[in-house]
Amino acid sequence: MAHLIVTVNKLNRRSSPIANVADKSNIIDTVSRGFSFESVDETSNVAGTWYRDAQNRYYWAGGVAAEVTGTLLVPVVAATVSKKILNAPQVIPHDMPLSKTQCIACSTWMRDNFRDKIIAAVNNTPFDETLVYAITCQETAQRWQIWMNVADAATILQRCVFDASGDFPDTSRGAFPKNKSEFIAAYGEVLTQMLVDEGNKMRAMPQPGFPHGYAGATYLYKGYGIFQYDLQNIKTDKVFFTDKLWYSIDECLARLLKELNEKWKTHTNDMYNTVKAYNGSGTRAEQYAQRVSQFYSWITAV
Repeated sequence: MAHLIVTVNKLNRRSSPIANVADKSNIIDTVSRGFSFESVDETSNVAGTWYRDAQNRYYWAGGVAAEVTGTLLVPVVAATVSKKILNAPQVIPHDMPLSKTQCIACSTWMRDNFRDKIIAAVNNTPFDETLVYAITCQETAQRWQIWMNVADAATILQRCVFDASGDFPDTSRGAFPKNKSEFIAAYGEVLTQMLVDEGNKMRAMPQPGFPHGYAGATYLYKGYGIFQYDLQNIKTDKVFFTDKLWYSIDECLARLLKELNEKWKTHTNDMYNTVKAYNGSGTRAEQYAQRVSQFYSWITAV
């Protein structure tokens, strides 16, 4: 048996090991820095090493250290995964949604508000925090950059409801739901109206050229959260939408990393094509990967 001490401010105590430490589904409670316990067993998975106490509660090795003497602590070494990088495109894409200056400002805001959670989410994955910032710049930062000085981080997370395709005039959409009518037929008026209301909360925020926001609308938006989790996912992940889980950066990160990890399995050791597949396929996905790569290069340089 090993005597272990918690070395981070807060550590989740879980009912079983879990592959992604950002996943909160099996948390029993939390323990604070300085808490100690006896490990009776250990196991490892893609997230690293896990230690089990006598009550069958599990602790992630990244948050504990082994006591050698009364004052000396030796960090526990968890399994690590080498990080892969994205190389900059040969030419800066002409349709970047943010300038370099805007990209740095938005990635700095993300780092200042969520860095600890992002680092925990990418731990023992091939992905690094810079990729998360770059994807955010591509997905939503062009919309919320004007909110950074007028709203707190929690409000900005809540208002990341975008993409009215299929309902906004002269737009179409191939994935479910193609429009609000199709969604109502599948999920009813009450849930639909709740989501429409969430879209109108976003519309009431300052918008380019409209400092007091847009008027309310009847559109059903299709992208939810700072990484734009698509409404088509309601078929397998209904709670994300019914319980407004995009309000939580932990929940948003869990979905982002789940999808990236799935794409990585198909494109192992190929970060560019993993990012491309994250967006889909074809020309638009290629352009997406090019822009994310450019954002990644700008952020890395700083």
